[in-house]
Amino acid sequence: MPSRLAKSTLLVSLLGLTACGTSSYQREVSINPPQATLYINGVESGSGDKKSVTFSFEKHKRIFLQARQVDCKPRLRVITEADMRGNLPIKLSLEDL
Repeated sequence: MPSRLAKSTLLVSLLGLTACGTSSYQREVSINPPQATLYINGVESGSGDKKSVTFSFEKHKRIFLQARQVDCKPRLRVITEADMRGNLPIKLSLEDL
């Protein structure tokens, strides 16, 4: 049977791994035109000029953002964890066809 000290040490170690393994970032994403739909890794995330999005790099090294609207060229942007440094907003502007 493990001692109380061993259990406490294991618990603290696991909590430390959880805290260090977190790699989530919150950024404002702007889409122009605002009616365009935002997709994150192929999943629809809604539309709107500015929205707050949380990006997690725990499962993927890259996140694919795509803005689409009828009569516009789709816009794709690949985001990496390195792109999150600097706390800058993310902007996607579409061009007419």
